[in-house]
Amino acid sequence: DGYTHLYTLIIRPDQTYEVKIDNKVVASGNLEDDLDFLPPRKINDPTVRKPTDWDDRIQIDDPNDIKPEGEWKPRQIDNPNYRGVWPHPQIDNPNYSPDSSIYSYENISIIGLDIWQVRAGTIFDNFLITDDEVYAEDFGDETWGETKV
Repeated sequence: DGYTHLYTLIIRPDQTYEVKIDNKVVASGNLEDDLDFLPPRKINDPTVRKPTDWDDRIQIDDPNDIKPEGEWKPRQIDNPNYRGVWPHPQIDNPNYSPDSSIYSYENISIIGLDIWQVRAGTIFDNFLITDDEVYAEDFGDETWGETKV
């Protein structure tokens, strides 16, 4: 939008996170559940296959529809044999191992940004890495907060 903004990522010891833009929470959740740090807790059971008679087509061609002159596609009707999306049975993932220290980094020596933009002139500065949420918010108010448009 052409204005300056303050982006904040908070990672807590209870494995939760918050993303703030201009000190307002825009996303939050659990690191393990929302991000791919660890293998999934559950996986599809590799020994189970979808039954061959399972019909998961929501609609089918109407067998009573009549082809007119010219290009034609049969109209669609609800499939009377539709059984829903097949629920693949889940099993515990043998490669899953909980990690209660996902949030913790002793030494953050670099940060990386993956930015997609459609116009030139975007500037990023004033990166702060801290374990003090109050200090981070105060710092944002004292720096970005003083210069925002």
